[in-house]
Amino acid sequence: MKQNREFRKREVLPGGIRLLSERIPHVRSIALGVWYTTGSRDEARGEYGISHLIEHMVFKGTTNRSTEEIASSLESLGGHLDAFTTKESTCYTARVLDEHLPAAVDVLGDILQNSLFLSEELEKEKKVILEEMKSSEDSPDEVSFEVLTKAVFNGHPLSIPILGTRKSLRNVKRKKIQARIKKSYIPSRMVVAAAGNVHHQELSELIQKTFHLRHIPSSKFHAELDSAPNKSHPESSSGPIPNSPRLRSRKRRDISQVHVSLGTATIPYGHPDRYALTLLNTIFGGSMSSRLFQKVREERGLVYAIHSFPVLYTDVGLWGIYFAADPKKYKEAAQIVFSEFEQLRREGLRKDELSNAKAQVKGNLTLSLESTSQRMYRLARSEIYMGKFSSTDETLRKIDRVRPEEVMRLAETLLDPSQISISIVGPVSKPRWGEFF
Repeated sequence: MKQNREFRKREVLPGGIRLLSERIPHVRSIALGVWYTTGSRDEARGEYGISHLIEHMVFKGTTNRSTEEIASSLESLGGHLDAFTTKESTCYTARVLDEHLPAAVDVLGDILQNSLFLSEELEKEKKVILEEMKSSEDSPDEVSFEVLTKAVFNGHPLSIPILGTRKSLRNVKRKKIQARIKKSYIPSRMVVAAAGNVHHQELSELIQKTFHLRHIPSSKFHAELDSAPNKSHPESSSGPIPNSPRLRSRKRRDISQVHVSLGTATIPYGHPDRYALTLLNTIFGGSMSSRLFQKVREERGLVYAIHSFPVLYTDVGLWGIYFAADPKKYKEAAQIVFSEFEQLRREGLRKDELSNAKAQVKGNLTLSLESTSQRMYRLARSEIYMGKFSSTDETLRKIDRVRPEEVMRLAETLLDPSQISISIVGPVSKPRWGEFF
């Protein structure tokens, strides 16, 4: 797959905004994202959930648009406006026809610079997020993952839910939001990425005009460049990542299955072994042809769904496994998972297992590039976590170069039962450690 580098551009705008674009001339749409390198891990005690609350509040009215006008601004053009918050970033996205790029930039610029944050709207939106919390609590798979995250990152900022808590949400007032915006929503913490039928120069001019970047004083410009984030999170007083495996459970009589998540801390996003991790995950539980799916579901019929997954952050990652099973069968399913740990560590990779995983990962990556949104996400995340962009060709070569011993070196660490934390959510009492081995 040959790629024309002329279609991909990177520029640092006044104030430190990093602007990235990838032109795909054969499509008629553009996916645009304005990212801020701040998320829930950067929040202080007493304001947990504020990043997510701000993400909601910017849609609740500006000096130029009402809530309804914001909602219809791009929908009336056949486009889409959305946002999401993660542990380490907050992203505001628009997907529009290429001819409506100026409108998309204008709307995003408006909500990110001119939001009113009215107190009455703030209290109303807190109620909305409380309902979102209830929705999450009604999804035992989500609860299981949150419990696992708390177990693996015990006491660390990464262990705090993105939504915050009911108590912390009540504590957030308008002044705290304004202070947070002033501290974190600054040009030097911005990454703007676009993919589709976009012309970089046009996008650059629109961003600079909309965010008034030509008028930033030189002294402020250099001060913000000096404080621009790299691959660390200077806002967060994270401290070292704890590594004490734990067993945590939450009894739920209102559900019929036991939802189990197992996991451990692993390498960060920018680690050179991340391609080996992707392949190990694919082999072990990342697909229908994986060992876990074939053994636990297809051969034994103990579960409907089972999968493994990596979640990678700036300085650490989490690798986990999730499944749901009958209360009488979940321990048996967990025992099989641990026996598969042992078998892979003892016997190594099977014939053609690595080459098949490479073909699968490369195919998934290539297919994802048909989505302008996925291309935009890839541009932004590469910039945020790596400070550079790897072409698809380069990424495919790195996947091809992964050796069996690299995968097995990771397996020795990740598949060590003594390093695994477990979360149990369902209509059962807390089990003992020894019941899973």
